[in-house]
Amino acid sequence: MEQVKSLKELGQVEQLTRELEEKDLIGVAQTGYADKLEHQLCFVPARYKDCYLVHILNEISSTLSMVFTHTCKDTQRVVLMLGNLGAERHAAVNMFKSGECNILVCSDVGSRGLDIPSVDTVINYTIPPIPEDYINRVERTGFSILLVNQYEIVPYMEIERQHIGKTLLSCYAHEKEAMSLAERVKEANRLALKVSDSLNCV
Repeated sequence: MEQVKSLKELGQVEQLTRELEEKDLIGVAQTGYADKLEHQLCFVPARYKDCYLVHILNEISSTLSMVFTHTCKDTQRVVLMLGNLGAERHAAVNMFKSGECNILVCSDVGSRGLDIPSVDTVINYTIPPIPEDYINRVERTGFSILLVNQYEIVPYMEIERQHIGKTLLSCYAHEKEAMSLAERVKEANRLALKVSDSLNCV
């Protein structure tokens, strides 16, 4: 299959949309900062989300990017995984700000108060359960990529309703390239989890 399926191509989504409409969770977006951004939706299977993340980072390797996760534990695992894959472009905030690296991975809590005025791309590795956290993530960029798995449809649709203002179709058509990384990413993630689990992050 050459293209990732859009949300509406998944049978459960139309039923889910009707249920959300009945609960008055779908409506008109509020005007705000996110209305001015370019948003790209990538609907991906949960078990292969890491593959798509790595592929996207490879594709935009010459740009300044921030990857957002929801928890410290997710952040630690993603950093370790990228390191196991030989990605040396991610590091601490001071190195990111000085230009010594061009990828910064951080959690929603860690992002608050960061003195980073602008980046080329924000990648939403996880969808924040609180829609307002999406604005905190993307306020420093003009291009936002949302990696949405099958368990994140409801929080994503709430962000879409409140801040994006239109229905996005999944337009990332590089499934073959992303899946070619599956074995390497799986092993890198296995090693990352062994270390991450010992660090007691939450």
